[in-house]
Amino acid sequence: MENNPNWLEKLKEKREYLRQWLAQFQAASRAAAEVQKNLDFTDLQIRAVESRPDESSEIPLPNLGGTVDHDFSYLRTAYPWLPDFNEPNLSTASSFSSTGTVQISMYLGRVGDINSYITKEYSEEYLSEFEDLQNRYDRPTELRLLLKRLSSKGSLERLENAIRSFDSYRSGTGSRTSAAADMRTLLDGVKGDLFELARLHPGENITWEIMASRLAIGGVTSPQYAELLDLEKVRSSLISRLSDIFKDREAGSVTNMDQIWLEFQEHLVAVLGLIPLSA
Repeated sequence: MENNPNWLEKLKEKREYLRQWLAQFQAASRAAAEVQKNLDFTDLQIRAVESRPDESSEIPLPNLGGTVDHDFSYLRTAYPWLPDFNEPNLSTASSFSSTGTVQISMYLGRVGDINSYITKEYSEEYLSEFEDLQNRYDRPTELRLLLKRLSSKGSLERLENAIRSFDSYRSGTGSRTSAAADMRTLLDGVKGDLFELARLHPGENITWEIMASRLAIGGVTSPQYAELLDLEKVRSSLISRLSDIFKDREAGSVTNMDQIWLEFQEHLVAVLGLIPLSA
């Protein structure tokens, strides 16, 4: 389709950057075997010299001064120092991507509602691909790790309830309403956890904006703050749709539970990656 949005070019730039990054990483992975070999021989040379017995003193050691200088000087060119990866930065990068996934998923759902075979096929194809990616990267396990770092035992239990309810629904042994209720309960529980973290004193009245201003990595001038602020709208949409399912008021437009499960998980990954969590 023509008339693509301006942001699509920036998204393509991001894709190209990630492809080039992985290509460089793969090159570094291949170089790692050479680095390990060099390290093994260097370590053995050091141990051989340091462990020499006193009786060997009559044999002069080789003079490697020049060789070592040349070697170490060239080493930095052959093996440039790798960047120091920061765990919170990695989580934040994934958060922005998860936000994009939620928005694209919502768009795909709306396109799928058009009374056309082509639009329905298009919607189902790409929603299925997003679901496959979630399964490949095991989003539930990622959420467990994030909630552990949030130090929220209650939300961890609520996550397990939501997973069980959704799996039961998928297998035909549970209901849509139970799955929706458990998802909504977890969303509310995580919101409560974040508001509690943001409070400066017990009983302080907290809004999403106040929470974001106090918890977002980098503070109110950061892109993390702006993104966390916007995620309140996504949360509200999820809560509204889950409530419609739970209260059986979908008015003939049946919500795609697989789609809402996808958006539910991505939303939580996004929110929890934008705030500082314990290691």
